[in-house]
Amino acid sequence: MILQKMKQSLKDKFRAYKIKRLNSRKRVAPGAYKLANVFGQNIDQIIVKMFSETKTHNKRRISTLYVMSDEDFFVDLSKRINIVDKNPIKLVNVQDHLIKSNVNVSHLFDVELEDNIGIVVGGKTVNVFWPQVLRFLHQEGHNKPDFDIEWVSENWEMAFGTLAFPPEIKDVDISIFHHWSSFAGMKEHILASITIFDESTEKCWKQILAPQETINIRLNDILPIRTGASGIKIQTFHPKLIGRRNHRWRPFADVLTENSITSLHGAHELPKPNSTAQFIVDIGSENVDKLTVTLPNYEKDLPEGCNQTTYKLCDHNMKIHEEVFKDRQNHKLVDCIQINLEERSGQNLTQCRIKSKGSGGSFWYNYKNTKKTDCISANHTVSSPYEKVEPKKLPPDEYIKSLESSGILIYPYPVPVTQPSNPIEFGFNFLCSQPKFHSYKALLLNSDGKKIGETDFIP
Repeated sequence: MILQKMKQSLKDKFRAYKIKRLNSRKRVAPGAYKLANVFGQNIDQIIVKMFSETKTHNKRRISTLYVMSDEDFFVDLSKRINIVDKNPIKLVNVQDHLIKSNVNVSHLFDVELEDNIGIVVGGKTVNVFWPQVLRFLHQEGHNKPDFDIEWVSENWEMAFGTLAFPPEIKDVDISIFHHWSSFAGMKEHILASITIFDESTEKCWKQILAPQETINIRLNDILPIRTGASGIKIQTFHPKLIGRRNHRWRPFADVLTENSITSLHGAHELPKPNSTAQFIVDIGSENVDKLTVTLPNYEKDLPEGCNQTTYKLCDHNMKIHEEVFKDRQNHKLVDCIQINLEERSGQNLTQCRIKSKGSGGSFWYNYKNTKKTDCISANHTVSSPYEKVEPKKLPPDEYIKSLESSGILIYPYPVPVTQPSNPIEFGFNFLCSQPKFHSYKALLLNSDGKKIGETDFIP
């Protein structure tokens, strides 16, 4: 018994140390280990969502509402619904039925789950019964419920993910993975809110995912005809996901053109009201004819008088060749800028610097057309100051520490070294380094990871 207590005490101390270390660690990516806020919703909020005339998820009127809760919550919910909705609604206290009948959660509902019902889980037992309700619905084949299902609680965790795509694509194959069972040991079903959108249309639904489950969505199946840029938002709320350390939920996508494909994961940035993103996109490579950058506005919160995106095209000496202001429209979830670089090939441009209002993360897409085929490449953007940053005049050790403290990666980049006969080459360019780097150190490793040499070089 004493040994068990000592063992448990050591586990608790190690866990506390690990969480403290993660939360105090310098960022590897924006917000990666930042302690997340908790989230909640009350009875009044879910009543608006379920019974509002303008709700988007389920247009049908609810005739029966199944409630999984204690008696106090059930009474409070009943009173408030009767005030808001004058039409008679049948309310069933499922939890009370379970207790009195001594049955388990698999007998939740005695009637067939039709699309004119609603389900609410709340009260003191919400954290226990919410996962069970989701598991039951998934097992019964309602993994994409046509009816409303809501929760009422406080101090829940949230995860959010986004991807955005340019106008000139053929299709996108999107994968959404319930990764918390392997990443955080959370082996419970979750309810995801999914929205596919373009510049004028939004299509929303809810999806229940089992642990380790992956769902695939084809953009053309949801929005076969699109206006401008498009994208996907996914969001889930749950009693516990990853200990409040990280809001990020990364979808994955294969983006297809007529003859090319590029793969990317979700954005680093999360929707932040009244935020201004600043980043740099490399346009100095020889394989770029056109650049498209998506501009998010996922909270539709562009402030009045500031609804512009500014970008400037610079050469390697940071000389500005063009500076452009783009008007934005607040009703659009996503927009984009498109720049023909083939027409500007004689200007030796290396950077496109962008400063943009709108919450969420942007993506860049580069295009190259050849006589044989077209080629597309893409990635999410990385935060970097819009204006030029001059390096600080500090001793090397202090300078490196100052870079690390500001969130700049100093760790080595691993790059495979291929044989001369191999047609594939790997590499990095640092054309968008901020401040600009002039000298580098290469560490040479063999296939076992053993260091076999190093060299300094100046590009």
